[in-house]
Parts: sequence; structure tokens; C-alpha cells
Amino acid sequence: MIQYNIRTLGKNEWDFLELVTFGLHMKAVSTERLHQMNLQAVRKWSKYHMLGALVYDAIEPALKVDQTFAEAYPQLLTAWREKRDKALRKNMLLDAARKQLFRYMEAEGIWYMPLKGSIIKDLYKKPGMREMSDNDILFDPAYSRKIRFYMEEHGYQTESYGVGAHDTYLKEPVYNFEMHRVLFSEKPGAEWNQYYQDVKDRLIKDGSNSFGYHFEENDLYIYVIAHAYKHHKGSGTGIRTLTDCYILNEAYVDHFDYEYIGQELAVFGASEFEQTLRSLAHKIFASEDMGQKNRFTEQERELLTELMYSGTYGTVAGMVERSLKELQADGGTITTGTKWRYMWRRLFPDMGFYKEYVPVVYHHKILLPFYTVFRWGRGLIKNRKKITEEIKAIRKK
Repeated sequence: MIQYNIRTLGKNEWDFLELVTFGLHMKAVSTERLHQMNLQAVRKWSKYHMLGALVYDAIEPALKVDQTFAEAYPQLLTAWREKRDKALRKNMLLDAARKQLFRYMEAEGIWYMPLKGSIIKDLYKKPGMREMSDNDILFDPAYSRKIRFYMEEHGYQTESYGVGAHDTYLKEPVYNFEMHRVLFSEKPGAEWNQYYQDVKDRLIKDGSNSFGYHFEENDLYIYVIAHAYKHHKGSGTGIRTLTDCYILNEAYVDHFDYEYIGQELAVFGASEFEQTLRSLAHKIFASEDMGQKNRFTEQERELLTELMYSGTYGTVAGMVERSLKELQADGGTITTGTKWRYMWRRLFPDMGFYKEYVPVVYHHKILLPFYTVFRWGRGLIKNRKKITEEIKAIRKK
């Protein structure tokens, strides 16, 4: 049983992590133990981290043998079960749509590689256990227009095209494709772009098709950690990052060269982050190591706190805090001057922002004043809630 004397996290958070552990190992929690938990709170944390399907699998056997849970939480458990079933159906629909797209790319001679969740989900012990939000695919950017034509011809709406690292296509009820022209945008830093500049040279040709590629296991892990580290340095990342780390290390423990992994991740400054994440994942989720849960290093405690309270995609407050710390050069208390510099950068981003996200303004700078006013107005209309959260976060620092 998980102990509750680790600072910051409360009982409900630890109950959630315990159920995640059971779910990862496809073990059922006992009815006695489940009665000691607040299922309302556990459900909240499960949704927050997109781990609802995995956690429901861990509690379902207990629910079937003890009807008092259904009597105490009738609507909650019904909605939870339906959400679990929908997550499985969504994964199946995304898989089918991805395979259909790959058939088209094969016919057109367009090289491609599935990324992130579409690969990692198959390493979990049960289909649907790892929920997906979208299909991430790296492809030959020379065929961006052809891919757009295909997607729109098949009923997708173009959410974004030609800006940032990927083009986004959406279709009801659940379809979301992020077609990556590059693995990372220019925003994380020059070292990221330089490392993955000629990414195709790092890929291995699939044996079962003509134009599909994949990463070697070590390079797959490096990319997953680099992506997680980008979020860690931005608005934060959540417990699903921790479960992915655990699953990858369990699946490839005999293949990983940790010396090579550490050297490569050092390019991004992410080597220490990976070591802490991997150690933390093992201490929490390794069933044969249950007694380790109470022996965290200070770095592991801090990372676990971030992961727990950041959620799957991070928070506005986390983004603000990290940005302010970067601007506060002396590493001390955040000053009023630092806050003003932050707000100035948000209102008037540098030209790198326009080069990546609004290339027409970058190439025609006479449009800059007009776009600036448009951007402010659009933000107040479409992102008022997020802007309010950002202002509150600045004031609290």
C-alpha cells in the first residue's frame, strides 16, 4: 500500500497512483482497499491525466463483486465505464484512419512514420489502456499540399496549415491528425532543430511496406523523452508521461543503451531529467519494488509534484512560472521588472514567433502593426479565459 507521508501529495493523489500501478500490471484492487478510497476524487485525477480507462480496468473486478459501489456512485461509475469504452473505440477509429492514410501515402510514394502515442499505446498490456487524443505522423513535407487535398477530400477540416511544426486536420466524431513536417518547431531552441534537422537519416526502413519508417528503440526513447522535456520546460507534463516512461523501459530494458541515451539527451539538457523520470517511474510503478515508494530523492519529489498537478498537457500557471524564472537571470525572487518584461514579450513577440507561426507577416513586415492589433483582439475574444488565468498567475509570483 502506498504511504501518504510524502510532502505535497495528499491521500487522494496517492490512491490514484496506486490504482494506476494496479492498472499497468492488469491487477485488480481488492474491494476492501477500494472502500478506503474516494472514487469521486480518484475519477477526477484519472480524467485530469487521461488515465481513466487504465484506472477503471483496475477497479472493475471489485465493482462487479460488490454492488455497494454502484449504489454509492451510480452516475459516476456509469459515466466512467462509458468513457473507458469510448476510449477504446476512439483508439480503434484512429488506428483505422491512420492505416487508410498510410495506404494512400504508399500509393503516392510519400514516406511517413507514426509518432508518440500511436507507437507507445501498443506497448501497454491491453488495447485501449493508453488513451489517445490524436494521430501524430512525421512525413515528407514536400507533399504537404497533396496530404491536405487528401484530408479535405475525406471530410477533414484544416485547423492549421504551414505554420509551426505540423498541420492539423479534424473530423467528427473523434478524428485528429497532426501531420509533422518537422519533429520540433524552432521554439524549443536551436539544439533541438539541429539534432533532428536530417531526421530521416536516423530512421530505419519498415520491412512490411515500401515507404514507412521507424526509430530504432534507443532513438524512439530519446525522442519521447525530448518531447516530454519540451513540455516540462514549458507548461508542464503529467503522470501519463511517467507511465509512458515506465512502459518503454519495461518493453526495451534489454535493448536500451543508457550511456548512449544519456549522451544524446545531453544535447537538449535533458539527461538528468530522463534519469530522474526513469527512477521515479520505477519506484512508483514497479510491482516488485513497492517498498521504494517512500524513498524519493529531492529531485524526484519535485518532479512528481509537477507531474501530478500539471495534467496531461500542462497548465497556464506552469508556463508562466517557467518563463518568469528564465527571465529572472539571477535566479532570485521574481521582480516587478521581470513581470513587465514577460508581459512585453507576450504582447510583442520577437520575429522568431512570426517566422514560425505567421510567415506572411515575417516576410511582409509592413503588416506587423495591423496583425498585432488583430492578434490582441482575437485573443480577447477567443482566449479570454486563458488570458485571465495568465494574468492571475503573474500576480501570484
